[in-house]
Amino acid sequence: MHLRSRGSAAVDPRREPASRDGRKRQSETGRPRRTGVTFETTITVRYRDLDPMGHVNNAVYATYLETARTAFFREEVGIDLASADAALATLDIQFRAPIEHTGEVDVRIDVADVGDTSLTFAYELHADGELVAEAETVMVAMGPDGPVPLPDRVRAVAERHAAE
Repeated sequence: MHLRSRGSAAVDPRREPASRDGRKRQSETGRPRRTGVTFETTITVRYRDLDPMGHVNNAVYATYLETARTAFFREEVGIDLASADAALATLDIQFRAPIEHTGEVDVRIDVADVGDTSLTFAYELHADGELVAEAETVMVAMGPDGPVPLPDRVRAVAERHAAE
């Protein structure tokens, strides 16, 4: 999968991806429907992740999502995202409770939508059994001139996970 953004390729993060049949799959809240946990990984909270108040800094949550997404692609798809061409078009995090210490965070990923050129992931982050954040990202497959169709292997794995 080629997922690296080049130049000023047009990716419109406001455009919500449609499902394969063209219909949008959304919950009552307008967000893509969660389909159940399809991948889970555990991340160790490092001392450097904490802010002066002893909470995990809000910007670090994006790194936790990236770490989980990278693990998903490596373990489930067999792709190293560092060598792939993609752009993250949307990143939305809803903070529910602070993570106040070092320890572990469980990141659960759902494949919420499979579009023609994009994948929408829904995440839940849990610390000590408590939901601490929910998030959503949209990743777009990119070519030199903008979005391109998802590679067949990526689509097959994503659709399998979305169906679970």
